[in-house]
Amino acid sequence: MVAPSPARDDRPPRPGTPPSLHRAGAAVAYSPTVMTRSTSAAFDAAAAAVTAMRTRAEIAVRASPGPTRLAPCALVLNATVTVRDVQVADARLVILHDPAGQETWHGQWRMVLFASAELEASMIDDPVVTQMGWQWLEEALGERDLAVTAFGGTVTRTAAQSFGTLDENPPTGDLEIRASWTPVVNAPHPDLRSATPTAIIREHVAAWLDLLELITGLEPAVEGIARLDTRR
Repeated sequence: MVAPSPARDDRPPRPGTPPSLHRAGAAVAYSPTVMTRSTSAAFDAAAAAVTAMRTRAEIAVRASPGPTRLAPCALVLNATVTVRDVQVADARLVILHDPAGQETWHGQWRMVLFASAELEASMIDDPVVTQMGWQWLEEALGERDLAVTAFGGTVTRTAAQSFGTLDENPPTGDLEIRASWTPVVNAPHPDLRSATPTAIIREHVAAWLDLLELITGLEPAVEGIARLDTRR
């Protein structure tokens, strides 16, 4: 559930730390038989790095090829967050790549994000929640020192009240974050020994996972067992 951001004193290691020290779990090997290779070596390298990342036990991620109508190369990551056997959030991140670049992107890469989480009852009517949602996204990117351009999006707060024979049901609400941005992949990074496009894209995916921790109130995890499930 969406809750005020927990104290972040025990933060994950900085982006330069090996992923195995950040999120414990088994990695999924990049298999050309499962994920069809694209025409871009840069995209294939980034996809391989992303699908080998580790996630915490509460977050399950499934990777699949994305729609090519938006860009020649695309990868879709779908995630669910489950706490005490209850799903409290779901999310999607689409990684787009066009080697020729696109004018509206101001670059060759584009990230398209969606995240939805249940709201606690006390926060359903709080208008500040939408501002918090955007701040959480900015924090997730900022904590990893990730530079972006053409950054924009919306945060929506929804509420539902039951009536009649259902009036005993408690109010429910959700927070939805939709955003897109262009990663800056050609600039030095303070915490990456090798700031290659592959490393930068991987850090953007890690920031997306960090956002899921923030909007569900999960403490940053060091241990957990889960894997990226790569399917068509």
